[in-house]
Amino acid sequence: MPRFSDPIELLTLPVADADWAYQQHGKARFFLTNVTEVFKDCSLSANRSRDFIESSGTLLEASGWISKYSDHFDWSTLAKTQFDRLTKDEGPYLFEKACRIVLAIEAAAAKEKPGYDIYQHLRIIPAVFLIDEFTPEALDELRGLDPQFDNKALDALGQRKTRDVAGNVLSQLSKGRRVTAFVAKRLVDYVKSNHPTVNIGKLVYRDIDQNLFGNHHAATGLKTPSVLPLDAIEAERAAIEQMGVFPSAPSQRPSENPAL
Repeated sequence: MPRFSDPIELLTLPVADADWAYQQHGKARFFLTNVTEVFKDCSLSANRSRDFIESSGTLLEASGWISKYSDHFDWSTLAKTQFDRLTKDEGPYLFEKACRIVLAIEAAAAKEKPGYDIYQHLRIIPAVFLIDEFTPEALDELRGLDPQFDNKALDALGQRKTRDVAGNVLSQLSKGRRVTAFVAKRLVDYVKSNHPTVNIGKLVYRDIDQNLFGNHHAATGLKTPSVLPLDAIEAERAAIEQMGVFPSAPSQRPSENPAL
């Protein structure tokens, strides 16, 4: 699988509709997955990969990615410190920074293990999702029904508990911080199963109401899978699409003529 001709093919879900670049401009909402797998296969490390920042710029020029999204994304720089977060369960990234890291890893892998195809592994998880009626008031209602709601729901979502509940993923999500589709879907399912009288709404992924939801990054401390097999990605995509989250036919489809 050669390098994709369009970087949106790296996304695990088809969130890239007509004005998605405008929607995501300047928003740290993207996580890399399967990095540790590639590092292990190619005997690489974050420190080793960041030595290839200059090479990533060369690959970026050859990829044609800049011309597709030059109006909204800043492709010009990539700091070495961006690599320090790769294997520390820290993130998220701006979309264009995640893409440049992918290209740096491509260059590093080509040096260390020629012929290795990183595009069989590396993907970008979009944490761009909200639940449209999950507001602070809805969260307070759920806490009133069950004083242990936060702990139980966070366990079900596979998310960290915090000493101060105001800083946990649930509180942040209720105030407009974004999460992955996996986390949002699990929360909707958990509430339906355990508190069916409370309607928290449905998954949405666009900035549908700036006044209500704000224009936020992904939730601080959000956990995403460090390993995500491609068949699991396809299964999640099918499940989310079946929910009607993407109302129109998404523009994101596998490229027929990926760039070499």
